[in-house]
Amino acid sequence: MDIVIKDKATWMIAFHLVLMTIASIAGMIGWIWSVLIVPLKKPVCVSTSAGDSGKSKKPQPRANSYDTTNSKEDTMWAVIKRVYSPFLMCMCGWPQKNFYSPGIIPYALVDRSLCHPINIILMFFSFCVTFTVYFVKKYSPSISRPWGRPPKGCHLVWLFMLPMLCCMPIVYVAMHYPLGILHRALRNNRITVTILAIIVNGSTTVLDNMGYIGVSACSKDSKGNRGPNAMRVIAMTSFTAQFITSFTYRMSTGYLLVWRKYVDDICNTAPTEDMDWFSRFIFWATTSNIYAGYDFVNEFKGNIKDVVAHDVEID
Repeated sequence: MDIVIKDKATWMIAFHLVLMTIASIAGMIGWIWSVLIVPLKKPVCVSTSAGDSGKSKKPQPRANSYDTTNSKEDTMWAVIKRVYSPFLMCMCGWPQKNFYSPGIIPYALVDRSLCHPINIILMFFSFCVTFTVYFVKKYSPSISRPWGRPPKGCHLVWLFMLPMLCCMPIVYVAMHYPLGILHRALRNNRITVTILAIIVNGSTTVLDNMGYIGVSACSKDSKGNRGPNAMRVIAMTSFTAQFITSFTYRMSTGYLLVWRKYVDDICNTAPTEDMDWFSRFIFWATTSNIYAGYDFVNEFKGNIKDVVAHDVEID
């Protein structure tokens, strides 16, 4: 994009918005077609025999469809007890990734002009991870069956949380101690930041994808059926993850605003020097929430052209 329309930031944004609009319209058309049009199609009648050409029967439902006459509907609580582990995977995957990427990793650690190759690598790597999970699901049918009780079987996917937990203190120390070794190792170093970003995005992508697969699989009862409550839990999982992701994204924005105000300099002026660790956590959490709210409100007051023009002048 920089080569094709160099020094035209507003054109780049307009181009991306057009692509997003086209993709959104195509997705909406596909959703309407699959939800409203396809169910209206009449089932095809199949002849039972050559002699009974006048008689026909409707195709039998699939084996995993829910039949209220042959099975008892599970309660909402029973479904939740089966899916709570993959449900939490969904809550720790996408929302956590949106907190760190792209605001903190790479943009807070690397100059914006150096971030384009990192973003391209992350897009390619996320694509590879997603397709790897897809092929594992395709050639390992056990993933699509109920997982059983944790911590056995597919619940071991929780181990992908460990790389994320290891990266969190590294990012914290690098951002809050400008004179430290980790800050010098990561600041404007595309190689180390790219490796860190790949670890964070890869682990959270696996958690997110496997979480949704697990919710779908574990929502089935012992006969492989899904009742209305199971479908509600699946829909609730998607909505909850989307809601938490929006919140963590705002939290990331607020945190970066506070960080740039107090810490993004050699002289650390944050009022946390004499605080214990819990008081520091409360300070950063509450202040980040406050600044996130300010940023959300100010989004409706600004003009994107003025913001882009201002950023271009600074660069």
